Amino acid sequence: MWPFHKSVPQRADGIKNRVILFFPAADEPLNPKRKYEFPLSIVSLVPKLIKKNFRVHIFDERVQLNCREQMEALLPDAVCFGVSSMTGFQILRAIEMAKFVRDRSSVPVVWGGWHVSLLAEESANSDHIDYIVRGQGEETFSELAESLANGAADLEKVRGITYKRDGRLVSTPDRPIIPINELEPMPYSHIDIRKYRRYYSYMSSLGCPMHCGFCAEAVVNKGKWSAREPVQVVEEIEYLWKRRTHHTRAIYFIDSNFFVSRRRVEEICDLILKKGLKLTWSALGHAKLMARSGDDFFDLLHRSGCYRLLIGAESGSQKILDYINKKATVEDNYTFVQKATRAKIQPDISMMCGFPGAPIDDLRETITFMNEAKRISPKAKIKLFFFTPYPGSQLYTEALKQGFKPSDSLEGWAHYTLRQINMPYLDRNYEKLVRFFVEVYYKKYAGSDKLDWDKFLRLAREAKL
Repeated sequence: MWPFHKSVPQRADGIKNRVILFFPAADEPLNPKRKYEFPLSIVSLVPKLIKKNFRVHIFDERVQLNCREQMEALLPDAVCFGVSSMTGFQILRAIEMAKFVRDRSSVPVVWGGWHVSLLAEESANSDHIDYIVRGQGEETFSELAESLANGAADLEKVRGITYKRDGRLVSTPDRPIIPINELEPMPYSHIDIRKYRRYYSYMSSLGCPMHCGFCAEAVVNKGKWSAREPVQVVEEIEYLWKRRTHHTRAIYFIDSNFFVSRRRVEEICDLILKKGLKLTWSALGHAKLMARSGDDFFDLLHRSGCYRLLIGAESGSQKILDYINKKATVEDNYTFVQKATRAKIQPDISMMCGFPGAPIDDLRETITFMNEAKRISPKAKIKLFFFTPYPGSQLYTEALKQGFKPSDSLEGWAHYTLRQINMPYLDRNYEKLVRFFVEVYYKKYAGSDKLDWDKFLRLAREAKL
């Protein structure tokens, strides 16, 4: 049955115990044939809710194109309607569904996710939000739902929420970060895995200690990093591996930085090999940590099933890497590509352009790196985005000094993405150059020869994008 829910009986005392969780699409048009990542931000809320005897219903509009009718039927018995959203287009979809709920019921609308966590009081002024869950949601959301089920009693005792009361905003004290090994395992049985990508998204650690200037991770997770022990990780992925079907063929470690502790990763790999788990896996890392590891480490990764490694190389300019506090060098980025390729592991690389200072010089060096990385590893996958100053990041304040004008409303942030120019010093011609490289040059020429900047400019002019 879809949507999935735990078979918790309705309460005999008449108190509502149904919770609706909604995951909005992050882009359009919605494509029923496309496969997406698991909606872990809402799935992770389920165990605590179940323990408090709530009946949980999950709706993911990316894979349930016509979910409104089912949702509407549940509203009369709902304690609250929960939404998770990142900055960008997801906000627009979340607002649309909040309006839908508002028009049909008085069910409280609760928002969580990075955007409202970073801009809680600004977001709480929206007519589409009743309550905001800041930061980790597992404990906070369950306590809030419990309070709402009892007539919004003792709201001030729920740590980590922001809401409106008598026309003013109230923010309760932050809830301390809960170490990941104290959190419940992800309840994958609450989603139909056949509707998602063919791997299990699995989080083995929380947070990242690197403090890159463009990233808000340090604010959301308060600069803390916690990790599950290797034995626990392997036991859990062994359980998932034994449940594998043709719909789930691999494990994707979605940690912000899986490789913070090389010793921990080595223990995980050794346990995978010792148990004879014939699985494949991929993970995200940091260029410096990866480049400083020897070929024997990469060989161990490959033997344990690693087939893909993702890093944010960000720029081909050392000046920019220093400016964004990347704590890595351009040489580290090249070394990572070389070592991964020798170990028969596919490099996946994320890049950004359009930083303040000399954006054209930065673009030239960045696309030169992308071109050379393809020469080293023809199978490498590399994506290029525009610098986007997210609230809470170190570079957000710097972007304001450079003329960036942030939105002052929830709706305004819905049109804010990595795929469009957000900085006023970048013009239409710069955007044309970037789009020509991504849409034409990279697909046709990248990796075939060294990049000739003058030739690149000539081809871009001739393309007349």
